[in-house]
Amino acid sequence: MNNRPDHQLDPPVLFIEQPNRHGGKIGHAILNAERTLNALSLPMIELLDQQLRRWAEDPELILVVLKGAGQRAFCAGGDVVELHRSMIAHPDGPNPYAEAFFSREYRLDHLLHRYPKPLLCWGSGIVMGGGWGLMAGCSHRVVTPDSRLAMPEIRIGLYPDAGASWFLGQLPRQISLFLGLTGAPLNASDARLLGVADHLLSRENQVEVEQRLQQTQWSQESTSNHQHLSALLAEIAGKQSAQPPESATEKHQSLIHETCAATELAAVVEAILELPQHDPWLAGAVKNLREGSMISALLTWHQLREQPPASLAGAFRQELVLSLQCACQHEFTEGVRARLVERDQRPKWRYPSIRALPDRLLESFTEAPWPDGGHPLADLN
Repeated sequence: MNNRPDHQLDPPVLFIEQPNRHGGKIGHAILNAERTLNALSLPMIELLDQQLRRWAEDPELILVVLKGAGQRAFCAGGDVVELHRSMIAHPDGPNPYAEAFFSREYRLDHLLHRYPKPLLCWGSGIVMGGGWGLMAGCSHRVVTPDSRLAMPEIRIGLYPDAGASWFLGQLPRQISLFLGLTGAPLNASDARLLGVADHLLSRENQVEVEQRLQQTQWSQESTSNHQHLSALLAEIAGKQSAQPPESATEKHQSLIHETCAATELAAVVEAILELPQHDPWLAGAVKNLREGSMISALLTWHQLREQPPASLAGAFRQELVLSLQCACQHEFTEGVRARLVERDQRPKWRYPSIRALPDRLLESFTEAPWPDGGHPLADLN
C-alpha cells in the first residue's frame, strides 16, 4: 500500500503533444509542482532537459510552450530546501548533490538560450531566481499583469545565478546592479521596458494563444516560425485590454542611476540604504539589502561589475564555481535555514556590514573546486 500524499505521485513535469490541424505538433512542458510554486527540483531539471532535446530532434515538433501549473507562479526558483539538506550533510564540500543540481540546471538554461525551435514561455505570476533563468532563455517571453520577476538571492546568501550574470548584464549597468543587490521585483511593464519580456497578455489570452498555435499553418523553417509566432502574439496583445501596471523602474530610473553610479561596492550599498522609503517599491528594495547577506552583495558586484562574463557559456561556467563555493561556505546554508527551513527570518550572516568584508574574501569563492581542473560545463559554447 502506498501512503504517500497524492501530490507526490504526480510527475514533476507534464509533457503534452498537441496536433496541429495542418500537420506536425506543438509541445507543452508544464512545471507540475504547484504546492511549491513550481520550484525547480533536480528531477524536474533532468526531465525538462531530456524532453527538450528529444523535441529539438523531432522533425514533426513545431514549437514548445513552457508554463507552470496553477495560478500563482510560473516558477519561484530552485528547490533550495533540498539543497540545504545536502549542504548540512556535506558542510565543507565536496557536495555531489549541489554539483549535480547546479551543473544540470545551468546546462538546461544554456540549452534554452540555444534552442533551435521557437520556445514560448508563459511567465505569469511569480517568476524568480531559477524561474527567471528558464524564462530568460526562451525566444518568446510572455508576461501577464500579475507577473513578478525578481532575483532575490541576496536574502538567502546566494547571488543572481541561472545565467543572470549574463542576462542582467545586458541591462543598463546601474539598473542591473540595483536589481541584483536588492532583489527588487519587476512587474510586467518593467519587464517590457527593460526588454526581459516580449509580450504582455492577460491570462484569458492563454486559451486563445494555444488554440491559434494548433490552427496556424506553420513552416518547415524555424526562422519563419519564430517570426510567425512573434506576429501572432503581437496581434493578440494588440487586441487585449489588460491595463499594464505602472513601471517602477521607469518612475525611479534617474534615482537608480544616481544611486548606483559609484565605482566602489561599499559606496553603492550605502547609497541604496540611504534611499527615501516613502515609495513601497523602494522601501522593499532597501529592506532586502539591509537584511541581506553582504557576501551575496560582493558576489553580485563581482559578476555584474568587476568581472562580467564575456559570453553566455562563460557566465554559466563562472556561476557554477561561485555556486559550489557558496554551498560549502556557511552563508547560503544559513540563509536558506532562516528564510525557508526554520523560517525564523533571522539569518546569522558572517559579516554585519559591507565594510566588514575582508579584502581577500572573494578569492575563496572564485577558486574552482575541481583538483584536476575539469570543469563540468567546459563543453558549452
